[in-house]
Amino acid sequence: MKKVSIIFILFLFNILLYSKTLDESLFSAVEDNNIKKVQSYLEQGANCNALDSYDRTALINASVCGYDDIAKLLIKEGTDVNIRDKAGATALMYTARDTNYEMVEFLLKNGADVSFIKN
Repeated sequence: MKKVSIIFILFLFNILLYSKTLDESLFSAVEDNNIKKVQSYLEQGANCNALDSYDRTALINASVCGYDDIAKLLIKEGTDVNIRDKAGATALMYTARDTNYEMVEFLLKNGADVSFIKN
């Protein structure tokens, strides 16, 4: 019985480790503005709502960088558009700050909450 438990625990550990690596790879692909890799990591199971060390999602990072195509892909894949980072900002706030009105409209049409106020 112990042998089965240890094998199961190792199996779960490997899944978590692989998932973490995929999430980190997703963030790197966003940083590199590589939409093909972003799509590939999402297809492999990367968590589109994973947070980096600043509590930013890949969507927030794409919004900060102005990578609209990647941001749209992440939203299409189910990213929560209302997650806040450590500063309390959402993707909508960064996009509006940069006066990217087309992307602001896209975020609003996809559920971005305008009532969030940065404290």
